[in-house]
Amino acid sequence: SSVEHRGALIIRGENLSHNITDADPHKVGVKVTKVKALSREKSARRTAEIVNKFIQKSYQVLKDLPINRKREREGKLPANIVLLRGASIKPEIEPFHELYGIEGSAIAGGALYLGIAKAIGLKAIKPEGATGRKDSDLISKVKTALEELDEGKDFVFIHFKGADSCAHDHDAKSKIEFIERIDQAVGYLLENVDLDNTHIAFTGDHSTPIEFGDHSADPVPIVIAGKNVMPDDVKRFSERAAMKGGLGRISGRVIPILFGYCDWLEKFGA
Repeated sequence: SSVEHRGALIIRGENLSHNITDADPHKVGVKVTKVKALSREKSARRTAEIVNKFIQKSYQVLKDLPINRKREREGKLPANIVLLRGASIKPEIEPFHELYGIEGSAIAGGALYLGIAKAIGLKAIKPEGATGRKDSDLISKVKTALEELDEGKDFVFIHFKGADSCAHDHDAKSKIEFIERIDQAVGYLLENVDLDNTHIAFTGDHSTPIEFGDHSADPVPIVIAGKNVMPDDVKRFSERAAMKGGLGRISGRVIPILFGYCDWLEKFGA
């Protein structure tokens, strides 16, 4: 399963290791990086060799495809190699329902986010019209979330990807348009949810400035709405406005804060 240029490769077998380097140089106009072992273990050397052979084979298979010949005739770059990065192994993660005692769902268009949802024990849903791109149907995602809540789910996570993709492309116009669509989707959510019985947290997982075109360390804004949430004086949702908010600058552990408002967390002490 893949979205845009991203995909996932699963290698199964004996004597494998995730202790290898990336093949993706993250730069245009340079050679593909040869994958090397990061440890002296035989399994790491073996895995690096397997990955290098896979990458070489991908080039042999893709370079002469009709679609690439067509792209070259049109003056476009061919999609002629698979670059692998971020080698890892599936960690042992305590399931969400065991950790917090609640049942949850995750709604997304991208395989990465659906995979993470499955890994932590959430029900992974890709609703109709969800693509993981900037053309994704955001209202469809919100409607699906509302249906999950109506069917008894305690917690629903919704992921919107498009703004990040636009920023990576340095496309300010498309990013603005996508954010406006997010605003409409959030409006639809607020019109159809009971805030006396529901808490909502809205935030981003990282910043992707248009000029930079990549992820940055800038803090992201967050807003939490619902019963017994103490309001502050912030009237707009933006990076600058959130700097003056009542939550201050937090480390990113949003779930304990949100579930604290929901009174779902175990109390310690007196």
